[in-house]
Amino acid sequence: MNYLDITLIGYKTTSDFPQHIYREYKKAIENHYSLKEFFDGCNNAVEAFVSLFEEQNSRRIEMYYKAIDTIENDANRSEEQKAIDIGRVEKEIESININDIGCLY
Repeated sequence: MNYLDITLIGYKTTSDFPQHIYREYKKAIENHYSLKEFFDGCNNAVEAFVSLFEEQNSRRIEMYYKAIDTIENDANRSEEQKAIDIGRVEKEIESININDIGCLY
């Protein structure tokens, strides 16, 4: 059973997510899945997807901090230009929100 598809398709394409999950659960019963097995599977799929987004978010933040290090160590930039560029990167870091990361699905 593809729990990730069940949860993401339901979230993305239906206006009544709980009803969608209930319908999918009814299908799972026909295939001899238990209540616990079905909902644990859905929950695990969602947790894995959230973990993926958190990982991407961490990599993105790490990339910005590396950019700041590069700017600070750039001998060809004036201190004024470094401050401006670092300020821009810091604003990007502040604006990061896990909900802004595009969906891969």
